[in-house]
Amino acid sequence: MDLTGMKVLLVRPDTGATQKGVEKVGGHHQPIGLMYIASNLLKNGIDVKISDEMIGDNTEDMILSYKPEILGVGVRTPCYKRVKDIVKFAKDHNVFVVLGDAHSSALPEHTLKGTGADAVVAGEGEEAMVEICKSKKKGIIRGIVKNIESLPFPARDLIDLDKYAGTVQFGFPMKKGERSTQVITSRGCPNFCTFCSNNIIFGRTPRYRSVENVVAELKEIKEKYGISTIIFDDDTFTLDQERVKKICEQVKPLGFRWSCQLRVTVSKDTLKAMKDAGCEMVAFGVESGSAEMLKRLKKGITKDLVVKAFREAREVGLRTKAFFMVGLPEETEQDFKDSLELACKINPDYLWLSCFTALPGCEEYKNVDESEWEKLMYFKPTNEIIARRYRTFLKKYYLRLGYMKIFLKRFSFKEAKYMFSLASGFFGNKDL
Repeated sequence: MDLTGMKVLLVRPDTGATQKGVEKVGGHHQPIGLMYIASNLLKNGIDVKISDEMIGDNTEDMILSYKPEILGVGVRTPCYKRVKDIVKFAKDHNVFVVLGDAHSSALPEHTLKGTGADAVVAGEGEEAMVEICKSKKKGIIRGIVKNIESLPFPARDLIDLDKYAGTVQFGFPMKKGERSTQVITSRGCPNFCTFCSNNIIFGRTPRYRSVENVVAELKEIKEKYGISTIIFDDDTFTLDQERVKKICEQVKPLGFRWSCQLRVTVSKDTLKAMKDAGCEMVAFGVESGSAEMLKRLKKGITKDLVVKAFREAREVGLRTKAFFMVGLPEETEQDFKDSLELACKINPDYLWLSCFTALPGCEEYKNVDESEWEKLMYFKPTNEIIARRYRTFLKKYYLRLGYMKIFLKRFSFKEAKYMFSLASGFFGNKDL
């Protein structure tokens, strides 16, 4: 079937995020999932545009001006109400509507019936969207990409790269106007963290792109878009550490500055190879300093491993970011104190604190009334106890002598301004 000339509009809805400090210093990742779907549609001759409401795009205006035949919308739980409004507007203008992303994959039947959409993709959307364009098939479509290397590189041409600052995600200073982007080298995570729902889309079996394929994308990023700052946005970049070392060998001569997320089980040799290849910051999911909480979350790590990983990362010259959570199920005051104590002990350059949020698709999710879904956000405490712990954690971590020493030693004036902007966003969050 010839799809040439068909118009598709892909949408990332506004989540209503209130973390203004993050937005102020550039807090939005590019919609990489939509960009992958778009590139596969373009490959099949379909005309595509992207509406990213997180940076101010107006979807209704784009529907009216672009007149798409098909609308594809990514559904995250907090934006479900907004998605229903988008679907209604699109259907009123005779547009075929397809929903996807994490929420749709976790609750496909409810999403299909509750929104009035024509179809829901549960899983990966690249190949499923092409099939929908061919058939206009309605209902629930299961999406899986067996060979992720067969996909064209994300359609970076379809977004304004200058609107996506990278300071929050990357964890190191960037020049004004400096472009950055994400690169995903694998899909699927074999871990069983009870708070994570990513496996609902990508599964638990890791699928890797070849080193050659990754390097080809990196060269395009540098030569076509003039970008030299990236984040490897895999769920866990170091699942296969020997593969990471091979990637590092190829990345080094390209001159990228980069960061990634990894587990505390990473070896010092791997950290050293990453540093030598241009890595400047590594982010670890610690989540809690309580052994009991780590066990409940099925993290598969210990506090000793956490301490070792942060020490070795610092020894090879890498900056560190630690992800912690407050408000975990059955978290006691002692569990909270244990987390704060561990954070101060490992002394990360950046501490990223969120409120425990169990979204549909994760093991910890409990049925929540639809009217409460928009409150399921990482920076919205659900009660005063969690709000107090959130405020206390940030203040006691950042406003102490041990951190001030790091701050004065490792941060430039430019970075200090960035950190102040970020902190003002945290402490100025009205939900806290």
